[in-house]
Amino acid sequence: MTQLNIDREKRRINVELELKGETQSLKAEFFDYRLEEIGGKVFIEFSRIQTSREWLNTLLPQILPKPRFEVPPMIKVLL
Repeated sequence: MTQLNIDREKRRINVELELKGETQSLKAEFFDYRLEEIGGKVFIEFSRIQTSREWLNTLLPQILPKPRFEVPPMIKVLL
């Protein structure tokens, strides 16, 4: 990861990744995040994910229709 930007006001996360074997970095924007605690675990959910790769933008809604990931509790304070 070469860049991480968390905008708490707009509830957006931007990342830039340098991937091995790729000539250009991958940029991703995660929109309208929200945190939810379920059974003592913290989850982050996004309304949409947009990347700099067209093929990935097509694939993501099919494999992650409701993007949700478990995050360590200590990360919650950053968001």
